[in-house]
Amino acid sequence: MRSSMIKHICTLSVAMSAAFSVSAFASNLGVVTADATILRSYNAFEGAPVTVAYNNDTLNILADAHNNWYQVKSADGTTGFVNGDHFTVTQTDATCVVDGTNVYCRPTTTSAPYGTVNSGDVFVTTGSFENFYQIRYNGYTGYIEKNAMQGSLLSALHTVALPAGISDPVYPEAGKPVADSQVSENTEQVFGQVTAPFLNLREEPEFDARVARVLPENYYVTVVDFDGQWLKVIDDEGVEGYVSDEYISLETGVKPANEVSSLSPADAEDIYIEEENDLAEDKSEEILPPDGEPVQYSGEVTGEMIVQRADDYIGVPYVWGGTDLSSGVDCSGFVQSVYAQFDIHLNRIAADMNLQGTSVAQEDLQPGDLVFFNDGYGGEISHVGMYYGDGQYIHSTDGAAQGVTIADFNAEYPQNTYVGAKRILN
Repeated sequence: MRSSMIKHICTLSVAMSAAFSVSAFASNLGVVTADATILRSYNAFEGAPVTVAYNNDTLNILADAHNNWYQVKSADGTTGFVNGDHFTVTQTDATCVVDGTNVYCRPTTTSAPYGTVNSGDVFVTTGSFENFYQIRYNGYTGYIEKNAMQGSLLSALHTVALPAGISDPVYPEAGKPVADSQVSENTEQVFGQVTAPFLNLREEPEFDARVARVLPENYYVTVVDFDGQWLKVIDDEGVEGYVSDEYISLETGVKPANEVSSLSPADAEDIYIEEENDLAEDKSEEILPPDGEPVQYSGEVTGEMIVQRADDYIGVPYVWGGTDLSSGVDCSGFVQSVYAQFDIHLNRIAADMNLQGTSVAQEDLQPGDLVFFNDGYGGEISHVGMYYGDGQYIHSTDGAAQGVTIADFNAEYPQNTYVGAKRILN
Protein backbone atom coordinates (compact mmCIF):
# COMPACT_ATOMS: atom_id res chain seq x y z
CA MET A 1 0.00 0.00 0.00
CA ARG A 2 2.70 2.45 1.04
CA SER A 3 4.94 1.77 -1.98
CA SER A 4 2.03 2.30 -4.37
CA MET A 5 1.28 5.67 -2.73
CA ILE A 6 4.89 6.77 -3.17
CA LYS A 7 4.91 5.75 -6.85
CA HIS A 8 1.63 7.58 -7.37
CA ILE A 9 2.90 10.92 -6.07
CA CYS A 10 6.45 10.75 -7.45
CA THR A 11 5.91 12.71 -10.65
CA LEU A 12 3.65 15.27 -8.95
CA SER A 13 6.26 15.98 -6.28
CA VAL A 14 8.96 16.56 -8.89
CA ALA A 15 6.73 18.91 -10.85
CA MET A 16 5.90 21.01 -7.79
CA SER A 17 9.37 21.12 -6.17
CA ALA A 18 10.58 24.07 -8.27
CA ALA A 19 7.98 26.28 -6.60
CA PHE A 20 9.37 25.79 -3.09
CA SER A 21 12.09 27.77 -1.29
CA VAL A 22 14.70 25.04 -0.93
CA SER A 23 16.99 24.99 2.10
CA ALA A 24 18.46 21.51 1.82
CA PHE A 25 20.95 21.46 4.71
CA ALA A 26 21.16 18.76 7.34
CA SER A 27 20.60 21.20 10.18
CA ASN A 28 17.09 22.25 9.08
CA LEU A 29 14.97 20.29 11.54
CA GLY A 30 11.52 20.29 13.12
CA VAL A 31 9.43 18.17 15.47
CA VAL A 32 5.89 16.87 15.29
CA THR A 33 3.68 18.62 17.87
CA ALA A 34 0.48 16.61 17.37
CA ASP A 35 -0.09 13.12 18.75
CA ALA A 36 0.16 11.93 15.15
CA THR A 37 0.16 13.62 11.76
CA ILE A 38 -0.01 12.41 8.17
CA LEU A 39 2.78 13.17 5.72
CA ARG A 40 1.08 13.83 2.40
CA SER A 41 2.03 13.60 -1.26
CA TYR A 42 1.85 17.37 -1.81
CA ASN A 43 1.31 20.55 0.20
CA ALA A 44 -2.44 20.33 0.86
CA PHE A 45 -4.76 18.21 2.96
CA GLU A 46 -6.02 16.73 -0.31
CA GLY A 47 -2.62 15.11 -0.85
CA ALA A 48 -2.53 11.34 -0.61
CA PRO A 49 -1.18 9.90 2.68
CA VAL A 50 2.45 8.82 2.44
CA THR A 51 3.24 7.85 6.03
CA VAL A 52 2.44 8.82 9.62
CA ALA A 53 4.72 10.72 12.01
CA TYR A 54 4.18 10.83 15.76
CA ASN A 55 4.57 13.32 18.60
CA ASN A 56 8.17 14.51 19.10
CA ASP A 57 9.40 12.77 15.94
CA THR A 58 12.23 14.82 14.43
CA LEU A 59 11.94 15.43 10.69
CA ASN A 60 14.51 16.88 8.30
CA ILE A 61 13.11 19.92 6.48
CA LEU A 62 13.85 19.83 2.76
CA ALA A 63 11.91 22.94 1.74
CA ASP A 64 9.40 25.57 2.80
CA ALA A 65 6.43 24.50 0.69
CA HIS A 66 4.51 27.72 1.55
CA ASN A 67 0.99 28.16 2.92
CA ASN A 68 2.07 26.63 6.25
CA TRP A 69 3.40 23.41 4.68
CA TYR A 70 6.89 21.92 4.72
CA GLN A 71 8.50 19.24 2.59
CA VAL A 72 10.19 16.88 5.06
CA LYS A 73 12.05 13.59 5.31
CA SER A 74 11.44 11.14 8.14
CA ALA A 75 14.09 9.06 9.90
CA ASP A 76 13.44 6.11 7.57
CA GLY A 77 14.01 8.29 4.49
CA THR A 78 10.35 8.75 3.52
CA THR A 79 9.65 12.15 1.93
CA GLY A 80 6.34 13.96 2.24
CA PHE A 81 4.62 17.19 3.23
CA VAL A 82 3.57 18.15 6.77
CA ASN A 83 1.24 20.93 7.86
CA GLY A 84 2.66 23.61 10.17
CA ASP A 85 -0.29 23.28 12.58
CA HIS A 86 1.12 19.88 13.55
CA PHE A 87 4.82 20.70 13.27
CA THR A 88 7.32 23.31 14.49
CA VAL A 89 10.70 24.37 13.12
CA THR A 90 13.32 23.83 15.83
CA GLN A 91 16.59 24.38 13.97
CA THR A 92 17.72 26.01 10.73
CA ASP A 93 20.79 27.35 8.96
CA ALA A 94 20.90 31.15 8.83
CA THR A 95 23.42 33.70 7.59
CA CYS A 96 24.74 36.83 9.30
CA VAL A 97 24.41 39.86 7.01
CA VAL A 98 26.10 42.57 9.12
CA ASP A 99 29.85 42.79 9.80
CA GLY A 100 30.92 43.11 13.43
CA THR A 101 27.69 41.72 14.91
CA ASN A 102 27.88 40.74 18.59
CA VAL A 103 26.93 37.27 19.78
CA TYR A 104 25.66 37.72 23.33
CA CYS A 105 25.55 35.30 26.25
CA ARG A 106 21.94 36.30 26.92
CA PRO A 107 19.21 37.76 24.67
CA THR A 108 19.92 41.35 25.64
CA THR A 109 22.48 43.88 24.41
CA THR A 110 23.48 44.60 28.01
CA SER A 111 24.84 41.08 28.50
CA ALA A 112 28.41 40.01 27.81
CA PRO A 113 29.35 39.15 24.21
CA TYR A 114 31.01 35.83 23.44
CA GLY A 115 32.48 37.50 20.36
CA THR A 116 31.70 39.17 17.05
CA VAL A 117 30.76 37.67 13.69
CA ASN A 118 30.69 39.01 10.15
CA SER A 119 28.53 39.07 7.05
CA GLY A 120 28.50 35.68 5.35
CA ASP A 121 29.05 33.65 8.53
CA VAL A 122 26.54 30.79 8.72
CA PHE A 123 25.15 29.43 11.99
CA VAL A 124 22.84 26.70 13.22
CA THR A 125 19.95 28.74 14.62
CA THR A 126 17.93 26.99 17.30
CA GLY A 127 15.25 29.40 18.46
CA SER A 128 13.67 32.82 18.57
CA PHE A 129 13.37 35.03 21.65
CA GLU A 130 11.90 38.53 21.30
CA ASN A 131 14.39 40.52 19.16
CA PHE A 132 17.04 37.76 19.14
CA TYR A 133 17.77 34.45 17.51
CA GLN A 134 19.45 31.71 19.52
CA ILE A 135 22.48 30.24 17.71
CA ARG A 136 25.28 27.74 18.22
CA TYR A 137 28.52 29.67 18.50
CA ASN A 138 31.88 27.94 19.04
CA GLY A 139 30.25 25.22 21.11
CA TYR A 140 28.09 27.61 23.16
CA THR A 141 24.51 28.84 23.01
CA GLY A 142 24.54 32.50 22.03
CA TYR A 143 22.09 35.17 20.96
CA ILE A 144 22.24 37.47 17.94
CA GLU A 145 19.94 40.33 17.00
CA LYS A 146 17.31 39.40 14.43
CA ASN A 147 18.04 42.29 12.08
CA ALA A 148 21.53 40.87 11.51
CA MET A 149 20.32 37.45 10.26
CA GLN A 150 18.70 36.07 7.12
CA GLY A 151 17.26 32.63 6.41
CA SER A 152 14.23 31.21 4.63
CA LEU A 153 12.94 29.38 7.73
CA LEU A 154 13.73 31.98 10.41
CA SER A 155 10.20 33.37 10.52
CA ALA A 156 8.86 29.92 11.40
CA LEU A 157 11.48 29.13 14.06
CA HIS A 158 10.02 28.17 17.42
CA THR A 159 10.17 30.48 20.44
CA VAL A 160 12.55 29.38 23.18
CA ALA A 161 12.28 30.01 26.91
CA LEU A 162 15.15 31.12 29.12
CA PRO A 163 16.23 29.02 32.11
CA ALA A 164 14.35 30.17 35.19
CA GLY A 165 16.15 32.03 37.94
CA ILE A 166 19.19 33.16 35.97
CA SER A 167 19.93 36.87 35.81
CA ASP A 168 21.88 38.57 33.04
CA PRO A 169 25.63 38.04 33.42
CA VAL A 170 27.66 41.18 34.05
CA TYR A 171 31.29 42.24 33.78
CA PRO A 172 33.38 43.26 36.77
CA GLU A 173 34.64 46.81 36.78
CA ALA A 174 37.54 47.04 34.36
CA GLY A 175 40.88 47.66 36.03
CA LYS A 176 39.84 46.48 39.47
CA PRO A 177 40.67 43.18 41.19
CA VAL A 178 37.73 40.80 41.24
CA ALA A 179 37.38 41.03 45.02
CA ASP A 180 36.93 44.82 44.79
CA SER A 181 34.54 44.82 41.83
CA GLN A 182 30.76 44.98 41.82
CA VAL A 183 30.59 41.22 41.10
CA SER A 184 29.55 39.53 44.32
CA GLU A 185 30.07 35.91 45.22
CA ASN A 186 26.64 34.90 43.92
CA THR A 187 26.37 37.14 40.86
CA GLU A 188 25.97 35.59 37.41
CA GLN A 189 29.00 36.62 35.33
CA VAL A 190 31.13 35.57 32.38
CA PHE A 191 34.25 33.58 33.14
CA GLY A 192 36.65 31.44 31.18
CA GLN A 193 38.73 28.31 31.75
CA VAL A 194 42.18 27.90 30.19
CA THR A 195 42.28 24.91 27.82
CA ALA A 196 46.00 25.04 26.88
CA PRO A 197 48.85 23.67 29.02
CA PHE A 198 49.99 27.28 29.59
CA LEU A 199 48.49 30.54 28.33
CA ASN A 200 50.19 33.92 28.32
CA LEU A 201 48.25 36.83 29.82
CA ARG A 202 49.54 39.74 27.73
CA GLU A 203 49.48 43.45 28.43
CA GLU A 204 48.11 44.25 24.97
CA PRO A 205 45.94 42.26 22.51
CA GLU A 206 48.93 41.20 20.38
CA PHE A 207 50.96 37.99 20.30
CA ASP A 208 54.23 39.90 20.62
CA ALA A 209 53.04 42.00 23.58
CA ARG A 210 54.75 41.70 26.96
CA VAL A 211 53.61 38.78 29.11
CA ALA A 212 52.22 39.89 32.48
CA ARG A 213 51.32 36.47 33.90
CA VAL A 214 51.19 32.85 32.72
CA LEU A 215 47.93 30.97 33.31
CA PRO A 216 48.14 27.19 33.83
CA GLU A 217 45.69 24.72 32.31
CA ASN A 218 42.17 24.72 33.87
CA TYR A 219 42.78 28.10 35.53
CA TYR A 220 39.64 30.27 35.75
CA VAL A 221 39.66 33.97 34.81
CA THR A 222 36.95 36.62 34.96
CA VAL A 223 36.11 38.07 31.54
CA VAL A 224 36.09 41.87 31.36
CA ASP A 225 35.60 42.54 27.64
CA PHE A 226 35.96 41.08 24.16
CA ASP A 227 38.10 42.62 21.41
CA GLY A 228 38.20 40.67 18.15
CA GLN A 229 40.01 37.37 18.82
CA TRP A 230 41.19 38.62 22.23
CA LEU A 231 39.48 38.38 25.60
CA LYS A 232 40.26 40.97 28.25
CA VAL A 233 40.41 39.11 31.56
CA ILE A 234 41.42 39.43 35.22
CA ASP A 235 43.21 36.74 37.22
CA ASP A 236 42.83 36.15 40.96
CA GLU A 237 45.74 38.49 41.69
CA GLY A 238 43.84 41.34 40.07
CA VAL A 239 46.18 41.41 37.06
CA GLU A 240 44.31 42.51 33.93
CA GLY A 241 45.40 41.54 30.43
CA TYR A 242 44.54 39.84 27.17
CA VAL A 243 44.39 36.18 26.11
CA SER A 244 43.56 34.59 22.77
CA ASP A 245 39.92 33.41 22.76
CA GLU A 246 40.98 30.20 21.00
CA TYR A 247 42.37 28.80 24.26
CA ILE A 248 39.58 29.82 26.65
CA SER A 249 36.33 27.96 27.27
CA LEU A 250 33.65 30.54 28.11
CA GLU A 251 30.89 29.98 30.65
CA THR A 252 28.29 32.04 32.49
CA GLY A 253 27.59 31.64 36.19
CA VAL A 254 29.62 31.92 39.37
CA LYS A 255 33.33 31.50 38.66
CA PRO A 256 34.77 28.44 40.44
CA ALA A 257 37.65 28.89 42.85
CA ASN A 258 41.11 28.17 41.45
CA GLU A 259 43.14 25.38 43.01
CA VAL A 260 46.38 26.75 41.51
CA SER A 261 47.80 30.25 41.08
CA SER A 262 48.80 32.15 37.98
CA LEU A 263 52.55 32.40 37.48
CA SER A 264 55.08 35.10 36.78
CA PRO A 265 56.87 34.61 33.44
CA ALA A 266 60.07 33.72 35.33
CA ASP A 267 58.32 31.09 37.46
CA ALA A 268 56.63 29.62 34.40
CA GLU A 269 59.97 29.32 32.63
CA ASP A 270 61.33 27.27 35.52
CA ILE A 271 58.62 24.60 35.31
CA TYR A 272 58.93 23.56 31.69
CA ILE A 273 61.84 22.07 29.84
CA GLU A 274 62.50 23.73 26.53
CA GLU A 275 62.66 21.03 23.88
CA GLU A 276 65.05 21.12 20.95
CA ASN A 277 63.67 22.10 17.57
CA ASP A 278 62.66 18.88 15.82
CA LEU A 279 62.05 20.57 12.47
CA ALA A 280 64.68 20.97 9.77
CA GLU A 281 66.89 24.00 10.33
CA ASP A 282 65.72 25.67 7.15
CA LYS A 283 62.18 25.79 8.53
CA SER A 284 63.42 28.08 11.30
CA GLU A 285 60.70 27.40 13.88
CA GLU A 286 60.96 29.53 17.00
CA ILE A 287 60.52 27.33 20.07
CA LEU A 288 58.17 29.00 22.54
CA PRO A 289 56.95 28.09 26.02
CA PRO A 290 53.89 25.78 25.86
CA ASP A 291 51.45 28.66 26.22
CA GLY A 292 48.87 27.31 23.79
CA GLU A 293 49.25 30.19 21.34
CA PRO A 294 49.96 29.65 17.63
CA VAL A 295 53.51 28.67 16.80
CA GLN A 296 55.32 31.66 15.30
CA TYR A 297 57.62 30.99 12.37
CA SER A 298 60.49 33.30 11.59
CA GLY A 299 61.21 31.44 8.34
CA GLU A 300 59.10 30.50 5.34
CA VAL A 301 55.94 28.46 5.85
CA THR A 302 55.70 25.59 3.36
CA GLY A 303 52.81 23.44 2.20
CA GLU A 304 54.52 20.39 3.67
CA MET A 305 54.49 22.07 7.08
CA ILE A 306 50.77 22.82 6.70
CA VAL A 307 49.79 19.22 5.90
CA GLN A 308 52.12 17.83 8.58
CA ARG A 309 50.23 19.92 11.11
CA ALA A 310 46.88 18.90 9.58
CA ASP A 311 47.93 15.26 9.94
CA ASP A 312 47.98 15.72 13.73
CA TYR A 313 44.18 16.05 13.73
CA ILE A 314 43.20 12.89 11.88
CA GLY A 315 40.23 11.40 13.72
CA VAL A 316 38.88 14.68 15.11
CA PRO A 317 35.09 14.37 14.67
CA TYR A 318 33.03 16.30 12.15
CA VAL A 319 30.88 19.01 13.78
CA TRP A 320 28.79 21.32 11.60
CA GLY A 321 29.99 24.89 12.21
CA GLY A 322 32.86 23.61 14.38
CA THR A 323 36.28 25.27 14.51
CA ASP A 324 37.73 23.48 17.57
CA LEU A 325 40.50 21.07 16.56
CA SER A 326 39.94 19.17 19.82
CA SER A 327 36.17 18.72 19.94
CA GLY A 328 35.17 18.94 16.27
CA VAL A 329 35.38 20.84 12.98
CA ASP A 330 33.50 21.13 9.72
CA CYS A 331 35.37 21.19 6.41
CA SER A 332 36.17 24.91 6.27
CA GLY A 333 36.63 25.16 10.04
CA PHE A 334 39.33 22.48 9.81
CA VAL A 335 41.22 24.21 6.99
CA GLN A 336 40.90 27.67 8.58
CA SER A 337 42.05 26.46 12.02
CA VAL A 338 45.12 24.63 10.70
CA TYR A 339 46.26 27.62 8.63
CA ALA A 340 45.62 29.94 11.59
CA GLN A 341 48.31 28.11 13.55
CA PHE A 342 50.79 29.55 11.06
CA ASP A 343 49.27 33.03 11.42
CA ILE A 344 47.63 32.72 7.99
CA HIS A 345 44.03 33.90 8.11
CA LEU A 346 41.48 32.36 5.74
CA ASN A 347 37.82 33.20 5.26
CA ARG A 348 35.37 31.10 7.28
CA ILE A 349 33.31 29.26 4.63
CA ALA A 350 34.48 27.26 1.64
CA ALA A 351 32.98 29.53 -1.03
CA ASP A 352 34.72 32.56 0.49
CA MET A 353 38.04 30.73 0.80
CA ASN A 354 37.91 30.27 -2.96
CA LEU A 355 38.14 34.07 -3.26
CA GLN A 356 41.65 33.96 -1.75
CA GLY A 357 44.96 32.78 -3.15
CA THR A 358 46.00 31.92 -6.70
CA SER A 359 44.27 29.42 -8.97
CA VAL A 360 46.18 26.18 -9.57
CA ALA A 361 45.64 23.58 -12.29
CA GLN A 362 44.89 20.08 -11.02
CA GLU A 363 48.07 18.65 -12.51
CA ASP A 364 50.14 21.28 -10.64
CA LEU A 365 48.72 20.67 -7.15
CA GLN A 366 51.17 20.82 -4.25
CA PRO A 367 50.75 19.92 -0.54
CA GLY A 368 48.78 22.60 1.30
CA ASP A 369 46.82 23.79 -1.75
CA LEU A 370 43.08 24.20 -1.06
CA VAL A 371 40.86 21.92 -3.15
CA PHE A 372 37.18 22.77 -3.61
CA PHE A 373 34.17 20.62 -4.38
CA ASN A 374 30.47 20.90 -5.13
CA ASP A 375 28.95 17.94 -3.31
CA GLY A 376 25.35 18.86 -4.02
CA TYR A 377 24.48 20.65 -0.76
CA GLY A 378 23.90 24.04 -2.34
CA GLY A 379 26.05 26.67 -4.01
CA GLU A 380 28.79 26.30 -6.57
CA ILE A 381 31.27 25.40 -3.81
CA SER A 382 30.13 23.47 -0.74
CA HIS A 383 33.21 21.57 0.47
CA VAL A 384 36.94 22.23 0.92
CA GLY A 385 40.01 20.21 1.83
CA MET A 386 43.79 20.43 1.50
CA TYR A 387 45.85 18.57 -1.08
CA TYR A 388 48.06 16.18 0.90
CA GLY A 389 50.39 14.97 -1.84
CA ASP A 390 50.74 11.67 -3.72
CA GLY A 391 47.20 11.86 -5.07
CA GLN A 392 45.57 12.30 -1.66
CA TYR A 393 43.74 15.10 0.17
CA ILE A 394 42.91 15.70 3.82
CA HIS A 395 39.52 17.05 4.88
CA SER A 396 36.81 16.94 7.54
CA THR A 397 33.77 15.06 6.28
CA ASP A 398 30.34 14.11 7.57
CA GLY A 399 30.30 11.16 5.17
CA ALA A 400 31.20 7.57 5.94
CA ALA A 401 34.58 8.54 7.43
CA GLN A 402 32.97 10.95 9.93
CA GLY A 403 35.72 13.44 10.71
CA VAL A 404 39.21 14.49 9.66
CA THR A 405 40.62 11.90 7.29
CA ILE A 406 42.92 11.41 4.30
CA ALA A 407 41.17 10.33 1.11
CA ASP A 408 42.07 9.37 -2.46
CA PHE A 409 41.84 12.55 -4.53
CA ASN A 410 41.65 10.50 -7.75
CA ALA A 411 38.66 8.45 -6.64
CA GLU A 412 35.38 8.74 -8.52
CA TYR A 413 33.50 10.89 -6.01
CA PRO A 414 36.08 13.69 -5.51
CA GLN A 415 36.80 13.80 -9.24
CA ASN A 416 33.09 14.06 -10.08
CA THR A 417 32.56 16.91 -7.59
CA TYR A 418 35.91 18.74 -7.95
CA VAL A 419 35.58 22.46 -8.78
CA GLY A 420 39.12 23.83 -8.59
CA ALA A 421 42.08 24.68 -6.36
CA LYS A 422 43.78 27.72 -4.83
CA ARG A 423 47.34 28.15 -3.57
CA ILE A 424 47.52 30.30 -0.45
CA LEU A 425 51.29 30.18 0.05
CA ASN A 426 53.56 32.11 -2.32
